[in-house]
Amino acid sequence: MKSAGLHLVRLLLVFIIGSTGLLMTRTASAQDGGATASDSDAIEADRHYGEAVRLFGEGRYREAIEEFNRAIELAEEPVFFCNRGIALIKLNEWNAALSDLKTCRTTFEGSPAEVAQIDAQYKGLRAFVRGVRPRAIEVARDIAAGDISPKVVEVPTPQSPWNVELAGHLSMGTGAVLLTTAVTLDYLSGDLRDDFVAESKGGTGTSPERYRQLRDELETRQNVFTALTISGAALAVTGASVLAYTWFFDDSPAESSSTAGSVSVAPTESGAALQLHLEF
Repeated sequence: MKSAGLHLVRLLLVFIIGSTGLLMTRTASAQDGGATASDSDAIEADRHYGEAVRLFGEGRYREAIEEFNRAIELAEEPVFFCNRGIALIKLNEWNAALSDLKTCRTTFEGSPAEVAQIDAQYKGLRAFVRGVRPRAIEVARDIAAGDISPKVVEVPTPQSPWNVELAGHLSMGTGAVLLTTAVTLDYLSGDLRDDFVAESKGGTGTSPERYRQLRDELETRQNVFTALTISGAALAVTGASVLAYTWFFDDSPAESSSTAGSVSVAPTESGAALQLHLEF
């Protein structure tokens, strides 16, 4: 069912890029999955669900989660967990989001292709939360501290029977690595910016040499941040395009039985080095 595939591609876009919220529609999810509720409970769950979607669209993610919670208490439909997981991702509550996506994957009922997409998304988020994200934060800290020693840590990527789809997921995953590194580097540069502002005002304890030093350091970090952001966004969009292509134009799995791979990231003098390794 192509509409479900498109919604899942949108789910991934929300996760990686953090763009405007796009939720799975209920009709494109597991329509008969989850617990069976009474008619009155189902109607009330629908009301809370609709309110949650409205709040999400307005960017009121915490309130949306509360409404999703009320809907789930009445009817544990897979789409409720999937969409609550997206709202949790918006608030950077990664472990809770991972738990919801796992529930969604377990209870979703659909075609093998739809189930495979949800499974791939869950595995991708799991690899991001447990392996790639901590490593990306560590790399950003190394850059901020001026440590560019070539420490490389490989993070296994999910296995998939569809080579083209794996390439799409890896592109989006590596885009997430770069974007996370960029955002973390920017966050860790806050104190440096404060020092620069203080030096630029002059006064007791300031010096032209210190001002120039801070200015050069901030310019270097800004260049790194810009490069990481542009590269990360480009990879994320490329991955999303590949996945969209597989859903609209490629209905058959690849002939290879399976693929696997790893992604490694390490600090360099100009930013962060990212390496993909695929096994077919």
